[in-house]
Amino acid sequence: MRCFEDFVCIFVIQFVTDASKLLSLLKTLGSNSTSTTISTVTSLMKKVNGMQCGIALVKK
Repeated sequence: MRCFEDFVCIFVIQFVTDASKLLSLLKTLGSNSTSTTISTVTSLMKKVNGMQCGIALVKK
């Protein structure tokens, strides 16, 4: 729970998980693309050794 000066409290729940399989899928899809932008992003992702993704749920 986070409270601010005007006494407004916000409840935050965060979930984070390993996304290595998602990273592998994106690398595979990107390697078959003809777009230069997607190819550039794919080449940068090849240097990533792990990735986490998550979501934050906020109740105001």
